[in-house]
Amino acid sequence: MRVRMNQSVVGLIDGNRSPFAGDEIEVSDEIGASMVRKGQAEPVAVVETRTETRPSTRRSKAEKRG
Repeated sequence: MRVRMNQSVVGLIDGNRSPFAGDEIEVSDEIGASMVRKGQAEPVAVVETRTETRPSTRRSKAEKRG
């Protein structure tokens, strides 16, 4: 789960240095849900981007030499 911190937390989270307020971090779903319930963080929507691949219309050098 990806969360944005509302406040700084002292100590470690999932074994990593605690982030500062405003930082976005990736944590386990269980820890993220707990942090959101406590008001320490808010969930961040992860937007997946799709890249389209189009077939090339350019001819290779070998085809041009033909």
